[in-house]
Amino acid sequence: AGGSVGWGWQGEEEYRSQFVGMGKVFGQVGEKLVDFIVARIVEQAQLFIDIKSASEWASASSKDSPNEYMQRLITELIAPAFDTLRLGPDVGMAVLAPKVVTGVIKTLLAHLLKMKARISRQAAKRLQLDIEYMENWVQTSQVVPPSQRKALMELAIFTKCRHVLALLLPPKLLPDQISSCPLADKHTWVARRSRTKRGLFC
Repeated sequence: AGGSVGWGWQGEEEYRSQFVGMGKVFGQVGEKLVDFIVARIVEQAQLFIDIKSASEWASASSKDSPNEYMQRLITELIAPAFDTLRLGPDVGMAVLAPKVVTGVIKTLLAHLLKMKARISRQAAKRLQLDIEYMENWVQTSQVVPPSQRKALMELAIFTKCRHVLALLLPPKLLPDQISSCPLADKHTWVARRSRTKRGLFC
C-alpha cells in the first residue's frame, strides 16, 4: 500500500540513548523537553501516514483490517517510543504518553484534510479500524503502564475521532446529523465524503 518506510523507528538506538539522557534531566527542562520529544515522534509519524495516498482513501475496496500505515506506526514507532519512555521517571511517561498519542492522531486527521482526500465509505470503515487498533493497543500493550490506560482512552482526540467517523460513515448524512456535530470543522469533514452520487446528503 503506497511507498515504503524501510528504516522503521529511525535511528532507534540513537534516539533511545537520547531519550534516556533526556529522562535524567526531565524535571529541569520540563515543557521544552516535552515539546521536543513529541515533535520528533510526530515528525516520524508523518512519514508513516504519508504511505497511504489520497487515491487509496477514495478507493471502494473493502478489507476488514487496519491500514498498513497504522499497524507500522504503532509497531515501529509508537511502541518503541513508549518502551523508551519507561526507562525514564514516571512523571515523564505521565506527561508524554497523552501528548504522543494526541499528536500522532492529530497529525493523521490534519493530513486527511490537508491532502483533501475524498474518503469513501469503505475507507472510512478502515479509518475506524485504524482508530480501534490504536485504542486496543493502548488497552493491551505491555509498554503502556496500566495506570495510564484509562487516561489515554479518555483523551479528547479519541472523542474527536468518533465525531469525525459519525460524519464519514453513514451512507446518507442528514442535516440534523451535521448540525448536532460539535466539531468546529464539521463542514470540512462533510466535504471529504466520497460517494457515487454527488450532493451533500448522500
